[in-house]
Order: sequence, then structure tokens, then C-alpha cells
Amino acid sequence: MDVGRALELKSGIGKSEDPPKAAGKSSFIRPGAKRRGQMRIAIGSDHRGFRLKEKLKTHLAGRGHTVMDMGTDSKERTDYPVFAFRVAEAVRQRRVQRGILICGTGIGMSMAANRVQGVRAALCNDLGLARMSRLHNNANVLCLGGDILSQQKARGIVNLWLRTPFQGGRHRTRLRAWGHDTESCPHPAHLC
Repeated sequence: MDVGRALELKSGIGKSEDPPKAAGKSSFIRPGAKRRGQMRIAIGSDHRGFRLKEKLKTHLAGRGHTVMDMGTDSKERTDYPVFAFRVAEAVRQRRVQRGILICGTGIGMSMAANRVQGVRAALCNDLGLARMSRLHNNANVLCLGGDILSQQKARGIVNLWLRTPFQGGRHRTRLRAWGHDTESCPHPAHLC
């Protein structure tokens, strides 16, 4: 049993009295016409990131991305690790190319997501960090602080993060040194 599912069971998520979305289920927003650079993106939040998650889902779909909403479904109090593991597992299993996580500060989500093998989650509450997390660290999960960022700033960070390629070279060597093999990634080079 994966860590995320174990935490869901421990916290009671997925029981019949929960909201309609059962544990491990997700909803998709599929875009209209295809455009270059489109991705499949998993997005998740806790209650403190819920409002921003909903705005970013609409923004991403409007830019042509396929968005997989991994929860939460309301502003009711939740435990952020459940949603961090859902998104991180979708990235690890390559069901999506990137993930976005939102909690109050982004700290908890990034710590939880980085527990999943193959995930490189980066907390980026400004444009410079978003850019460097892709260029040098090949981050595949973006973590944001819903209490910290305006919707406009969050959209800018997300857009920059999604379009910034991994630089490779000496940075690829460094990622290999801590166990991340970017060579085996099945996505096109501009996505990895």
C-alpha cells in the first residue's frame, strides 16, 4: 500500500460519509483545441489553498492544459498530506507530466510531496524561484502558498514554471547524484 493511501485510510478520507469524490478519484477539466506545449497537470490543495486551486484550474484549462483535480473539494478543514500524496503519486506514475500543490504556505505540501520517489517538489512563491526550480532542479511539482500569493501572482508563477525547460548539463549530473534519473523520463525534452 502506498504512503498516500495509508494516510487516507488513517485520516478517514474515502469513507462513505465523505463528500462525493471518493479517495483516489479525480476530476478532469479537458481543454478545447490543442496548442503546443500543453500538458496533463495534477492539482491539489488543502482547505487553505482551495480557493486558489479553483482559480488556477480554470486558468490552466483556459490555456489548453488538461487538469486533473485531486482534491480537496471544499473549504472544510482537511489534512494536506493526503492531497500532496495524491498529486505526487500521479506524477510518479506518469499519469501527468507536472503537479501543482497549494496549502497555506506551501511548506507542508512540498515536504510531503518530496517523500514520494521520483518527485522533485519545489516551493516557489516568486518568479525567480519558479524559474530556477525548473532550469536547475527539473522540478516536476510546484508548491504554492495560498495565504501568501494573490491570484495574479500565482498565475504568473505557474505560467513561467510550466514554460521553463530543464537546462540539463551539470544540473543533470547533480540530479543523478541524489537519485533522480532524468534520462529515463518518457516525456519530450521540453517537459523534463
